[in-house]
Amino acid sequence: MASKTGVAPTSVLARKNVSTGKYVDLGNTCANIGDMFGGSTVSYASKTGSYCASPKVGPTYWTTQTKNSSQNVFGSANYELTPTTTLYAEALYGQNRSTQNTRGPSWTSRSLTDSYFWNQNTNAYETWSRYISPEEIGGVQRFNRTWDDQASSLSFGIKGSVPGTATWNYEAGYTASLYKSQDHRPRLLSNVDSFFLGPKLG
Repeated sequence: MASKTGVAPTSVLARKNVSTGKYVDLGNTCANIGDMFGGSTVSYASKTGSYCASPKVGPTYWTTQTKNSSQNVFGSANYELTPTTTLYAEALYGQNRSTQNTRGPSWTSRSLTDSYFWNQNTNAYETWSRYISPEEIGGVQRFNRTWDDQASSLSFGIKGSVPGTATWNYEAGYTASLYKSQDHRPRLLSNVDSFFLGPKLG
């Protein structure tokens, strides 16, 4: 795993008192999760308190190159209905898949509302945050984002010479096309707050 240097390490686990703006000391928790992110998670002391952090969080999930694969199929056919009339058809289908990752999974308490909650154990408003490590989800690739693009077109028609003329030709056709794009990204389950905080009280 690569690591960032010259900057503060990224928070892996943190608790902050909303009123004071300071981090709540986590005790031995950082040592207990020290094997995360390749064994690089440690307690980091900042001006506003300490939290668990690692310099390998960002580089671990960042892909240096987007994986891409494409397939395309084309076909055409002509049928001479008469010496001066031709039926034609063309079909095209293509699909493309791109895969990349720019950030890993993370969680912040009550992120869908105000991000803080009343902790009855400390009698204070707190906000908790957690960065999920590759060791917990079965590898970095488990959180890759995938884009699937599909495009198709169909054309058919008839063309030929206008009967009774020497220089006039005609052509009538129909063309239809379809494009579909899907973005697949893993998401945390809706009960993630209960998983980290326990059942809601009061």
